[in-house]
Amino acid sequence: MTHLITKQKADSNKVSTLISLAGQQTRIGEYDSAITTAYRAKLCAESAGFTKGIGNSLSMIGIGHYYKGEFANALSFYTLANKEFEKAGYKKGIANMLNNIGGIYSKLGDLPNALDCELKALKMNEEIGNQESAVYANVLNVIGVIYKNQTSYGKSLDYYTRSLQLYQKLKDRDRIPGVLGNIGNVYYMKLDYKKALEFHLQSLQKSEENDDKIGIANALANIGIIYDKQKLFVKALEYHHRSLEIAREIGDKDGVGGTYSNIGASNISLKKYDVARIWLDSALLFSKATRNKELLISVYRNLAMLDSANGKWNDAYFHYKQYILYRDSLLNEENTEKTVRAEMNFDFERKEQIAKAEQERKDVIAMEEKQKQRIIIYSVTLGFILILILTVVIFRSLRQNQVKNKLITEQKKQVEEKQKEVMDSIRYAQKIQKAHLPSDKLVMKMMERMKKG
Repeated sequence: MTHLITKQKADSNKVSTLISLAGQQTRIGEYDSAITTAYRAKLCAESAGFTKGIGNSLSMIGIGHYYKGEFANALSFYTLANKEFEKAGYKKGIANMLNNIGGIYSKLGDLPNALDCELKALKMNEEIGNQESAVYANVLNVIGVIYKNQTSYGKSLDYYTRSLQLYQKLKDRDRIPGVLGNIGNVYYMKLDYKKALEFHLQSLQKSEENDDKIGIANALANIGIIYDKQKLFVKALEYHHRSLEIAREIGDKDGVGGTYSNIGASNISLKKYDVARIWLDSALLFSKATRNKELLISVYRNLAMLDSANGKWNDAYFHYKQYILYRDSLLNEENTEKTVRAEMNFDFERKEQIAKAEQERKDVIAMEEKQKQRIIIYSVTLGFILILILTVVIFRSLRQNQVKNKLITEQKKQVEEKQKEVMDSIRYAQKIQKAHLPSDKLVMKMMERMKKG
């Protein structure tokens, strides 16, 4: 692909090729290379005046920073990309950026803003008829994450399941492992470790089939956490270290920090407190750098457990307070109210749209019915007129026939009268003739006399 890019002119095709290459580099964990390639795409798009291409390039740069755990940078580039898409009037791109921005807010623990962005993305995708797309499936997935963080596990599973079904329908092999892992996380939170392990093992298998290093690292970490809960600490550590190796290789700061915390927790269970301290202190540095509230919650909880095990009550109290502070920041009443309000607004708008669409459908049906009635009325009227015309024609024909029949009858009568007159004349002539001529008997007698004489 690099060879093709060198030969291409600075136009939309070259921009698309560069963005595609950046996407491939992201999938194999080469985030810095992906960011560099996306910058090249941006410069090329600016040179060609390709606004949509500029937006896609900025989005790809944001994705690179996201996977590096640099959420503030990612948010900045997603926001810039969104502005370019708005300039271009590219609704699909806007919906995609709303989805990405919502994902960042979720990572930072700002759940009301996260859900607001995702519901807007959901609505926009529905408006443009994009419900059968990977973007729509990803929106459903992120909404599932938000509800999981709010401990609304039923809603979370519903959105994850819808997302998974759509990805499966689209045969999107790259995204399926992530959703399987998310479903596993919900079952983990519900304390159903057996089912959680099933989903994480599926996620690992499909990630390995795709050679998806990010997916493999996440699945290994999740499986390790479940083995910790099952008190298989040595086995858990094996999976955590395998996950850490990949996270370091691909430069996933978020993944590295999370795995440090997991390894620290396993060592607490093994009563290797000094070792646990080293891992957890490192995890705290990473989680503060990325400002990932979910990770901070995990690290402070584990530090409180470690301090309690060591009898360091003051430190344990401090770390426990920090754990409660960050946990409640995700679940506080104000956030919950904002989230519920955002969902209610979305439901109201959706119901309003459905009602409007239903009314429009009814109006169309009513118009069709009126049209049908008009056609029926016109047809009946036309039929009546045709019948009336036919009746007049038939009546005229009958009248003409009656006149003809009357004429014929009169003519026949005249003929019969003439015939009678002729016959009467003939009979009268015969009578006269008979009166003047001798009778047959007399003639016979006269002839006999003449013979004798």
